[in-house]
Amino acid sequence: MIQLVIPFVAAFSLSLLLVAVCRGAARRGGYVAEPTTDRWHKRSTALFGGVGIAVTTLACVVLFDGIQHFPVLLACGFLAFLIGLTDDLLSLRPSTKIVAQILLASILLFFDYRLELFESVTLNSLLTVAWLVGITNAFNLLDNMDGLCGGIALIAAAALLAGLLPAESGTTAWLTARYVMILIGAVGGFLVYNFHPASIFMGDSGSLFIGLNFAALVLVAGSEGGVGPGVLPIVAGPALVLLVPIFDTTLVTVLRSLSGRSVSTGGRDHSSHRLVAIGLSERSAVMVLWVLAASAGGL
Repeated sequence: MIQLVIPFVAAFSLSLLLVAVCRGAARRGGYVAEPTTDRWHKRSTALFGGVGIAVTTLACVVLFDGIQHFPVLLACGFLAFLIGLTDDLLSLRPSTKIVAQILLASILLFFDYRLELFESVTLNSLLTVAWLVGITNAFNLLDNMDGLCGGIALIAAAALLAGLLPAESGTTAWLTARYVMILIGAVGGFLVYNFHPASIFMGDSGSLFIGLNFAALVLVAGSEGGVGPGVLPIVAGPALVLLVPIFDTTLVTVLRSLSGRSVSTGGRDHSSHRLVAIGLSERSAVMVLWVLAASAGGL
């Protein structure tokens, strides 16, 4: 167990340092998110928290595991981070980001990160790409309130970890568990600065990086976990672990489509905003969604 704790401590400590550095650099460089009518925050907030998350995760995985175990995921995660960072700096078109995500999902699919639900290889491949792109964007959309995306990520990671352990040292499940522990440490260090009122946001560089990693790691965990045969656990496991981002994305997509609005346009119509609208405080709304995520992950 100590071999899992040490990477977590290292990632948490490094993230605490790097996110603070990124916050200072963002403020000095003027890279801040200003309040707008379609955004929730009410004061200028530093960007680039995702830089601390991604750099910490990539550095610690390479430090403790090298690049031989998850080379494709590391490369695709890094590219997702770069796409998000470019969007934070230059505001890419939504279609450009989607095309880039489909490309990354296709690369992961080529290297056997896949759902195996049906006998048809084509159908499984299409569903895998949809899963990878969908979950990546789900975390991106979930980053709409202080502490929400980071907290849900930690809860989902804990659920994944519970499904992977105990595992024998050196097995794929054990190596995946160590990757997840590093991700927990990296996100946890960021979350210290992102609790309400947040002093830094992760931005697309963080949400896309986290989303792609979870989408892929859930596929690995599903293939390594000791669940029985059949479609139900393969489908229900990932869906429950990531219930909140899936639900929020579905809600926003359906309601925006019905009202004739662009799905990619920002707005105050997420599940978190609706909880505040019915009387909860911002912190309470986030905690309700945390509890929901924990309950689903427990199931």
